[in-house]
Amino acid sequence: MKRWSAVNTRLWNWLCCLGCIALLAACAAQPEPEVLWPTPENKTQQRSVPTSAGVVEELLSMAKQHKAQEDWQAVIEVAEQGIRINRRLPQWYLLLAESYLALSQPGQAQHFVEQGRRYCRVDSSVCTQLVQLSKTLHISR
Repeated sequence: MKRWSAVNTRLWNWLCCLGCIALLAACAAQPEPEVLWPTPENKTQQRSVPTSAGVVEELLSMAKQHKAQEDWQAVIEVAEQGIRINRRLPQWYLLLAESYLALSQPGQAQHFVEQGRRYCRVDSSVCTQLVQLSKTLHISR
C-alpha cells in the first residue's frame, strides 16, 4: 500500500511540473500587451474631468452674478449646491446669510452666519463680513 501511494505522489508531482511548464510556455508565446503611458501626444486624447475646485469657482461666480441681480432665491440654490460639494467653505454661508437677510428672514440669516463662522479663519475677509453681518442682525433685533 505504501508503495502505491509513493508512486501516485511521484506521478502527481511530475504531472504538476509538466502543467506548470506548459503554462509558462503558453504565457511566453503570447505578445506583451501595449500599455499607453501618458505622453504629450495622448494626453490631449484623454477626457478632462472637472475638479471640485473648478466647479466651486464656477458656482461662486454664478452666485455672485445672481447676487448682483438681487435674485436671492437663485443665490440660495447655487450656495446650497456649493455646500454639497464643499461644506467647509465659509463663502457659501455668507451668501446664504445675505440672501436670507434680503428676503426678510433674519433667523435663517443668523443661523448661516453662525455656521459660516465655524469654518472661517480669523484673518479672512469672509470672516470679517460674517462678523459685521452678525452685528447688523443683533442691532436689528
